[in-house]
Amino acid sequence: MNRTAIRQFVLAESSAGIATIIDFGVTIVLAKLCGMYYVYAVATGAICGGIANFIINRRFVFQCLDKRWAVPAMKYISVWAGSILLNTYGTYLLTEASGMDFIIAKIIVAIVVAVFWNFMLQKYFVFRK
Repeated sequence: MNRTAIRQFVLAESSAGIATIIDFGVTIVLAKLCGMYYVYAVATGAICGGIANFIINRRFVFQCLDKRWAVPAMKYISVWAGSILLNTYGTYLLTEASGMDFIIAKIIVAIVVAVFWNFMLQKYFVFRK
């Protein structure tokens, strides 16, 4: 792996970290403080984090700076939809199957989805030059 690829991976994971803070913050506020059913809170948090992640990745990680943002946005939405489904249903299945707190299940699922779904598809499909 060359330096550029390593740098890009580190930046992408940093962007994912910011998006995750937003995602988890919204999820926890909605589920724990507002009493929303955790599955809906997880999906809403994922939407908020996804919007932040697209903006950061487009500008700073993959430097897709041309004025045309609609095509990468549409590609991102398709990847993001898969991510939301994987995170939401993965969290639900792990929570229900194991009885663990949904926040712990969400952390486990989020790590797996971030590395094996989000990064790979964003690098090679969404923001491919």
